[in-house]
Amino acid sequence: MCRPLFRWISRPISMCCLVKSFASAGGVPGGMVRNNRGCVGVRAGQSNGVVRATLRPYAVKLISTFTEDLAERSQPSIEALLRKVLGDAVGTCLDETFFGDQAATAVAPAGILAGVTVTPPGTSFAEDAKALVAALTTVADPVFVVSPATRAGLAAGGGLLGFDYPVFASSSVPDTRMIAVDADALATGFGGEPTFSVSREATLVEQTQDTVGPISTPGTPNVVAAPTRSLWQTDSAALKAALPVSWYARSGGAAFVEPLGW
Repeated sequence: MCRPLFRWISRPISMCCLVKSFASAGGVPGGMVRNNRGCVGVRAGQSNGVVRATLRPYAVKLISTFTEDLAERSQPSIEALLRKVLGDAVGTCLDETFFGDQAATAVAPAGILAGVTVTPPGTSFAEDAKALVAALTTVADPVFVVSPATRAGLAAGGGLLGFDYPVFASSSVPDTRMIAVDADALATGFGGEPTFSVSREATLVEQTQDTVGPISTPGTPNVVAAPTRSLWQTDSAALKAALPVSWYARSGGAAFVEPLGW
Protein backbone atom coordinates (compact mmCIF):
# COMPACT_ATOMS: atom_id res chain seq x y z
CA MET A 1 0.00 0.00 0.00
CA CYS A 2 1.26 3.47 -0.85
CA ARG A 3 1.98 5.40 2.35
CA PRO A 4 1.83 9.19 1.97
CA LEU A 5 5.20 10.87 2.34
CA PHE A 6 3.93 13.63 4.64
CA ARG A 7 3.41 10.95 7.29
CA TRP A 8 7.17 10.58 7.64
CA ILE A 9 8.15 14.27 7.77
CA SER A 10 5.67 15.62 10.30
CA ARG A 11 4.87 15.42 13.99
CA PRO A 12 1.82 13.16 14.37
CA ILE A 13 -0.75 13.71 17.09
CA SER A 14 -3.84 11.71 17.96
CA MET A 15 -6.97 12.50 15.95
CA CYS A 16 -8.80 12.79 19.29
CA CYS A 17 -6.45 15.61 20.35
CA LEU A 18 -6.86 18.29 17.73
CA VAL A 19 -4.94 21.12 19.41
CA LYS A 20 -1.18 21.37 18.92
CA SER A 21 1.26 23.83 20.47
CA PHE A 22 4.27 25.21 18.59
CA ALA A 23 7.22 27.36 19.54
CA SER A 24 6.59 30.69 17.86
CA ALA A 25 9.08 32.24 15.45
CA GLY A 26 10.14 34.83 18.01
CA GLY A 27 10.93 32.35 20.77
CA VAL A 28 11.53 33.29 24.40
CA PRO A 29 14.28 35.80 25.30
CA GLY A 30 17.02 34.46 27.54
CA GLY A 31 20.63 34.91 28.61
CA MET A 32 23.50 33.19 30.39
CA VAL A 33 23.65 33.35 34.22
CA ARG A 34 25.97 31.77 36.75
CA ASN A 35 24.43 28.66 38.29
CA ASN A 36 22.66 29.52 41.58
CA ARG A 37 23.85 33.10 41.24
CA GLY A 38 22.27 36.06 39.58
CA CYS A 39 18.73 36.76 38.39
CA VAL A 40 16.85 35.66 35.29
CA GLY A 41 15.38 38.60 33.41
CA VAL A 42 11.72 38.68 32.36
CA ARG A 43 10.66 41.15 29.70
CA ALA A 44 7.39 42.90 30.53
CA GLY A 45 4.54 41.83 28.28
CA GLN A 46 6.65 39.15 26.57
CA SER A 47 4.88 36.14 25.06
CA ASN A 48 5.91 32.72 26.33
CA GLY A 49 6.88 31.75 22.78
CA VAL A 50 4.12 29.18 22.31
CA VAL A 51 1.31 29.46 19.80
CA ARG A 52 -1.65 27.14 19.44
CA ALA A 53 -3.04 25.69 16.23
CA THR A 54 -6.30 23.81 15.81
CA LEU A 55 -6.40 20.86 13.41
CA ARG A 56 -9.80 20.54 11.78
CA PRO A 57 -10.83 16.97 10.94
CA TYR A 58 -10.91 15.97 7.27
CA ALA A 59 -10.91 12.63 5.51
CA VAL A 60 -10.05 11.01 2.20
CA LYS A 61 -12.83 8.73 0.99
CA LEU A 62 -12.97 6.69 -2.21
CA ILE A 63 -15.50 4.20 -3.58
CA SER A 64 -15.16 1.56 -6.29
CA THR A 65 -17.81 -0.90 -7.48
CA PHE A 66 -17.70 -4.43 -8.87
CA THR A 67 -20.23 -7.07 -9.86
CA GLU A 68 -21.03 -10.09 -7.73
CA ASP A 69 -20.26 -12.28 -10.76
CA LEU A 70 -16.71 -10.87 -10.85
CA ALA A 71 -16.35 -11.32 -7.10
CA GLU A 72 -17.27 -15.00 -7.38
CA ARG A 73 -14.90 -15.80 -10.26
CA SER A 74 -11.88 -13.51 -9.91
CA GLN A 75 -8.50 -14.92 -8.89
CA PRO A 76 -7.02 -13.18 -7.03
CA SER A 77 -10.06 -11.68 -5.39
CA ILE A 78 -11.29 -8.47 -7.00
CA GLU A 79 -11.97 -7.07 -3.53
CA ALA A 80 -8.35 -7.68 -2.48
CA LEU A 81 -7.09 -6.01 -5.66
CA LEU A 82 -9.33 -3.00 -5.15
CA ARG A 83 -8.15 -2.62 -1.56
CA LYS A 84 -4.61 -2.24 -2.92
CA VAL A 85 -5.73 0.16 -5.67
CA LEU A 86 -7.79 2.35 -3.32
CA GLY A 87 -5.05 2.33 -0.67
CA ASP A 88 -2.53 3.59 -3.23
CA ALA A 89 -5.01 6.22 -4.44
CA VAL A 90 -5.46 7.50 -0.87
CA GLY A 91 -1.70 7.98 -0.52
CA THR A 92 -1.44 9.78 -3.85
CA CYS A 93 -4.37 12.07 -3.03
CA LEU A 94 -2.86 13.01 0.33
CA ASP A 95 0.58 13.84 -1.07
CA GLU A 96 -0.89 15.90 -3.93
CA THR A 97 -2.92 17.94 -1.46
CA PHE A 98 -0.21 18.19 1.19
CA PHE A 99 2.52 19.43 -1.17
CA GLY A 100 0.13 21.73 -3.05
CA ASP A 101 -0.34 25.50 -2.92
CA GLN A 102 -4.13 25.56 -2.68
CA ALA A 103 -5.91 27.46 0.08
CA ALA A 104 -7.96 25.63 2.70
CA THR A 105 -11.52 24.70 1.74
CA ALA A 106 -14.47 23.07 3.44
CA VAL A 107 -13.23 19.65 2.27
CA ALA A 108 -9.43 19.90 2.53
CA PRO A 109 -6.72 21.70 4.52
CA ALA A 110 -4.38 24.13 2.81
CA GLY A 111 -1.32 22.80 1.03
CA ILE A 112 1.93 23.57 2.81
CA LEU A 113 2.95 25.88 -0.07
CA ALA A 114 -0.20 28.02 0.14
CA GLY A 115 0.88 31.65 0.16
CA VAL A 116 4.58 30.75 -0.10
CA THR A 117 6.65 32.84 -2.51
CA VAL A 118 9.06 30.94 -4.74
CA THR A 119 12.72 31.13 -3.72
CA PRO A 120 14.94 32.17 -6.66
CA PRO A 121 16.86 29.16 -7.99
CA GLY A 122 20.62 28.79 -8.01
CA THR A 123 22.84 26.78 -10.31
CA SER A 124 23.45 23.76 -8.06
CA PHE A 125 21.79 21.55 -5.48
CA ALA A 126 24.02 23.02 -2.79
CA GLU A 127 23.00 26.59 -3.63
CA ASP A 128 19.31 25.74 -3.66
CA ALA A 129 19.50 23.77 -0.39
CA LYS A 130 21.22 26.69 1.32
CA ALA A 131 18.68 29.18 -0.02
CA LEU A 132 15.73 27.06 1.08
CA VAL A 133 17.01 26.63 4.63
CA ALA A 134 17.54 30.39 4.79
CA ALA A 135 13.95 30.92 3.62
CA LEU A 136 12.54 28.85 6.51
CA THR A 137 11.75 30.51 9.84
CA THR A 138 13.62 29.29 12.96
CA VAL A 139 14.72 26.01 11.39
CA ALA A 140 14.84 23.00 13.72
CA ASP A 141 14.49 19.87 11.57
CA PRO A 142 14.69 20.58 7.81
CA VAL A 143 13.93 17.90 5.22
CA PHE A 144 13.89 18.19 1.44
CA VAL A 145 11.45 16.75 -1.10
CA VAL A 146 11.98 16.34 -4.84
CA SER A 147 10.55 14.15 -7.59
CA PRO A 148 11.73 10.52 -7.87
CA ALA A 149 13.65 11.32 -11.07
CA THR A 150 15.40 14.29 -9.48
CA ARG A 151 16.40 12.31 -6.42
CA ALA A 152 17.70 9.45 -8.56
CA GLY A 153 19.82 11.92 -10.51
CA LEU A 154 21.20 13.44 -7.31
CA ALA A 155 22.06 10.06 -5.84
CA ALA A 156 23.65 8.76 -9.05
CA GLY A 157 25.78 11.89 -9.38
CA GLY A 158 26.98 11.75 -5.78
CA GLY A 159 25.17 14.95 -4.89
CA LEU A 160 23.85 13.52 -1.61
CA LEU A 161 27.20 12.30 -0.29
CA GLY A 162 27.95 14.07 2.95
CA PHE A 163 24.56 15.84 2.97
CA ASP A 164 23.24 15.50 6.51
CA TYR A 165 19.56 16.26 5.94
CA PRO A 166 16.95 13.81 4.60
CA VAL A 167 16.02 14.09 0.92
CA PHE A 168 12.72 12.36 0.13
CA ALA A 169 11.06 11.63 -3.21
CA SER A 170 7.38 12.11 -4.01
CA SER A 171 5.67 11.67 -7.36
CA SER A 172 3.46 14.60 -6.36
CA VAL A 173 6.41 17.00 -6.69
CA PRO A 174 7.28 18.03 -10.28
CA ASP A 175 10.79 17.47 -11.67
CA THR A 176 11.35 21.25 -11.77
CA ARG A 177 10.76 21.84 -8.05
CA MET A 178 12.52 21.22 -4.72
CA ILE A 179 10.69 21.74 -1.44
CA ALA A 180 12.15 22.26 2.01
CA VAL A 181 10.01 21.62 5.07
CA ASP A 182 10.82 22.14 8.73
CA ALA A 183 9.36 18.97 10.22
CA ASP A 184 9.22 20.68 13.60
CA ALA A 185 6.82 23.26 12.13
CA LEU A 186 4.25 20.64 11.11
CA ALA A 187 1.62 18.70 12.99
CA THR A 188 -0.63 16.02 11.57
CA GLY A 189 -3.66 14.17 12.81
CA PHE A 190 -3.51 10.85 11.03
CA GLY A 191 -5.75 7.82 11.14
CA GLY A 192 -2.98 5.28 10.49
CA GLU A 193 -4.17 3.01 7.67
CA PRO A 194 -7.33 3.37 5.55
CA THR A 195 -10.37 1.47 6.75
CA PHE A 196 -12.44 -0.47 4.23
CA SER A 197 -16.13 -1.32 4.20
CA VAL A 198 -18.26 -3.24 1.68
CA SER A 199 -21.93 -2.69 0.86
CA ARG A 200 -24.28 -4.70 -1.33
CA GLU A 201 -27.52 -2.83 -0.59
CA ALA A 202 -26.59 0.85 -0.93
CA THR A 203 -27.84 3.22 -3.62
CA LEU A 204 -25.00 5.22 -5.14
CA VAL A 205 -24.93 8.61 -6.84
CA GLU A 206 -22.23 7.91 -9.44
CA GLN A 207 -20.63 11.35 -9.70
CA THR A 208 -16.96 12.26 -9.46
CA GLN A 209 -17.06 15.80 -8.06
CA ASP A 210 -15.81 16.48 -4.53
CA THR A 211 -19.23 17.30 -3.08
CA VAL A 212 -22.08 15.01 -4.08
CA GLY A 213 -25.52 16.15 -2.99
CA PRO A 214 -28.41 14.04 -1.72
CA ILE A 215 -30.25 11.67 -4.03
CA SER A 216 -33.25 13.98 -4.08
CA THR A 217 -33.86 17.55 -2.92
CA PRO A 218 -37.37 18.97 -2.55
CA GLY A 219 -37.93 22.28 -4.30
CA THR A 220 -39.46 23.98 -7.28
CA PRO A 221 -38.61 22.06 -9.28
CA ASN A 222 -37.50 19.00 -7.32
CA VAL A 223 -33.86 18.05 -7.92
CA VAL A 224 -32.92 14.40 -8.46
CA ALA A 225 -29.26 13.37 -8.55
CA ALA A 226 -28.14 11.34 -11.52
CA PRO A 227 -26.96 8.84 -12.38
CA THR A 228 -27.94 6.63 -9.44
CA ARG A 229 -27.58 2.88 -9.09
CA SER A 230 -28.96 0.33 -6.64
CA LEU A 231 -26.27 -2.20 -5.79
CA TRP A 232 -28.85 -4.76 -4.71
CA GLN A 233 -30.90 -4.36 -7.88
CA THR A 234 -27.86 -4.62 -10.17
CA ASP A 235 -26.24 -7.52 -8.26
CA SER A 236 -23.19 -5.42 -7.45
CA ALA A 237 -21.05 -4.40 -4.47
CA ALA A 238 -19.12 -1.29 -3.50
CA LEU A 239 -15.87 -1.02 -1.59
CA LYS A 240 -15.19 2.22 0.30
CA ALA A 241 -11.82 3.35 1.64
CA ALA A 242 -11.72 6.07 4.31
CA LEU A 243 -8.82 7.73 6.11
CA PRO A 244 -9.26 10.57 8.64
CA VAL A 245 -6.46 13.12 8.32
CA SER A 246 -5.55 16.71 9.05
CA TRP A 247 -2.42 18.85 9.22
CA TYR A 248 -1.19 22.29 10.11
CA ALA A 249 1.97 24.06 8.93
CA ARG A 250 3.34 26.97 10.93
CA SER A 251 4.02 30.11 8.92
CA GLY A 252 7.52 29.96 7.50
CA GLY A 253 7.64 26.19 7.82
CA ALA A 254 7.95 25.45 4.08
CA ALA A 255 9.77 26.91 1.08
CA PHE A 256 10.39 25.86 -2.52
CA VAL A 257 12.71 26.53 -5.45
CA GLU A 258 11.51 26.46 -9.05
CA PRO A 259 12.63 25.92 -11.76
CA LEU A 260 15.69 23.86 -10.89
CA GLY A 261 18.80 24.83 -12.80
CA TRP A 262 20.79 21.65 -12.31
